[in-house]
Amino acid sequence: MTDFMSALAAGLESAKNTDRQRREIDEKLNSLQALVLQGTFGAAELQFEPYANHNMAILGHSVFSLYAVSTHDTTKGRRIAYFIIDRDHGYPFVLEAPDSKWVCVSVDEIEYAFSELVQATAVANFLFELIELKNR
Repeated sequence: MTDFMSALAAGLESAKNTDRQRREIDEKLNSLQALVLQGTFGAAELQFEPYANHNMAILGHSVFSLYAVSTHDTTKGRRIAYFIIDRDHGYPFVLEAPDSKWVCVSVDEIEYAFSELVQATAVANFLFELIELKNR
């Protein structure tokens, strides 16, 4: 009986850690959304949409397309990357853009990956276009 109780306690602790990691990831993504809005002077925002056709989604992971979208004209938007969250554990969190891929195991690494993403020429140019669009 003691072995069973130990196993149960370990399982519950693992579930608690997974829940904490998922909340941590959600909070970081919300924070990054707010920072993009602030950093583009309210011209652009990040939007996440489920990407069910991705091969990792078929394997049971949560996959989202990551869009940069104008707050001024919602028809102006572009997918800049996608990210994968391990549905069972939270981490690793994978951010993938056309030319780069980051595998993150902490919120600090997620922030670093997004920092690298917004510095990529294509992404930075598009965010700048959205700022210019708002200023017209």
